Amino acid sequence: MLGSYQLCHSICLGIISLLSIIGITVVGMPLMFLNTISVPVWIFAVVLLGITGLLTLRHTCMSRKLLLANIGLIVAGTPFRAMQQYQSLLWTVGGGILLTSIVLTVGERMKAKKHKTRVSTWLLGTAVVLVLGLILFNTITLVRLQSAQPSAPPAPMMGQALTRMQFTEYDKNMAHEMMDENGDGMCDTCGMPIDQCMASGMMQCSMASDAKIGLLGSSHHHVDWKIYIDGKNIDLLPYAVPNKNLSRTSMFVHVEAGDGPGEKIGDVMHVHATGISLRFWFQSVGWQPHTMEGNDCLVFEDTMHCTSTDKSWKVYVNDKVSPEGLDYMPTDGDQILISYGPNNEDVSKQLALVTTFARTHYTKTN
Repeated sequence: MLGSYQLCHSICLGIISLLSIIGITVVGMPLMFLNTISVPVWIFAVVLLGITGLLTLRHTCMSRKLLLANIGLIVAGTPFRAMQQYQSLLWTVGGGILLTSIVLTVGERMKAKKHKTRVSTWLLGTAVVLVLGLILFNTITLVRLQSAQPSAPPAPMMGQALTRMQFTEYDKNMAHEMMDENGDGMCDTCGMPIDQCMASGMMQCSMASDAKIGLLGSSHHHVDWKIYIDGKNIDLLPYAVPNKNLSRTSMFVHVEAGDGPGEKIGDVMHVHATGISLRFWFQSVGWQPHTMEGNDCLVFEDTMHCTSTDKSWKVYVNDKVSPEGLDYMPTDGDQILISYGPNNEDVSKQLALVTTFARTHYTKTN
């Protein structure tokens, strides 16, 4: 078992996958830290297996079926990243060897008891079947993820529902930035290929202790909003989905075509994941939100607009100033005004122009 913690890791992933089907989400893996030492531990296990094999050849009292079971575990637990593409085959071969060892052992004991099986034998057999079933389930899940195409298909036409959301170029770039800092194509937290993480909807690894952004599709809510700069209402049409420049839009949060009479593109923000802030939207469309000397700054049309002694960014949520500002995470039915202008500016007219179209969207989805 020493070099095959990956097998236990796979069983845990299988259990998590089963729980997710019924709506239970589990975050965190207690054996995750072993990813960093998996190769030396596996090599050490192979060395011990070789020593045990030599002892078994010289001493018949040692169980050869147990040796066979350990060989199966070693094969199934091969940790080398170069072998990732053959992982399903390794699990199949290793699992087959392990299953053969178990069948031979149980058969021998049953024969020794003259076909009088004990409750413990049946319990052991049931446990083995469940474990192998979980491994098989997780293997099939990974194979499906590997066969999924992470690249974005043609975006839906305006007004059509997003039936299958895929990552835009921006989403994929952010996923690599958040999950693969060393650029090796593998998630720094869970060790899975980044393409598989994205295929499952992750922009930020859900197993990370500081994860905030949920899976794509983990939420679906709508927000009425307006953006004003120096009293001018900003047209959001250039930032709508679909957009020819997919590096400037996100499927996690975006604006799209109007869904009802009088609704214009951009009147409603569509949020498709938990943990998404207003700042995230501005970042996705290239407004480069950042903090300078403790003040919020946004770049619009190549001009930097920063909070200063004279002007400021103000965020109103349901007619009240939000203390979270651009870090506010919208909820269903919010009415939001984001306004840049003089500190003492009267924004009552701007607030009055924030629409109420969001309720049309969320009553249709609830």
